[in-house]
Amino acid sequence: MASEPVRELDTKLAALRAAAKTLREQRPSWFEHLFHPGRHARRQEDFSAAVVATLQEIVGSIRNATAQLAEKEREISELKRELAQGREQQEQFARESAGTIQSLIDRAAESRQQFEQLAREHIEKIEQLADGHRDLGNELRERIQHVLDEQRVAIRQLSLKASEDGILSDRARRATELKLEELMKRLPPPPA
Repeated sequence: MASEPVRELDTKLAALRAAAKTLREQRPSWFEHLFHPGRHARRQEDFSAAVVATLQEIVGSIRNATAQLAEKEREISELKRELAQGREQQEQFARESAGTIQSLIDRAAESRQQFEQLAREHIEKIEQLADGHRDLGNELRERIQHVLDEQRVAIRQLSLKASEDGILSDRARRATELKLEELMKRLPPPPA
């Protein structure tokens, strides 16, 4: 878009150069000076008017270009300001994110330490309970063994007592049978 006005100006400047060249090359002869003295002056006025018009267009183009350049500079300045704001927001977000991430890392480390502490405490309690269960198991085994030993002794004693009672009972029965036999011998025979 900006190259189109420049091309037009280049075309007009080329036309002015060509007109200046022809004006130089067409020097009025002495005849023209005498009989047409104003013709060359009109050509020079026309050329001067064309130069002034072209210069005015150049100045106008320069003004337009300067205005466009000022507008572009304003847009660039606005973009730089927006970029600076964006960068500042990004840095602030990065700082906040870093703070949040560090906070999360700290909390995670703290939670991990608490978890490890609880795990150690639970392991200690489990080991204590296992030791207690082991001790209780050993004590129960000892007590059961003691009770079994006592029961064996009691069963032996009962067995011995039962044998002894059997022997005493057998003796008592024999003694009773002997006494009955003696009594029977002492009794008169039954009448017939």
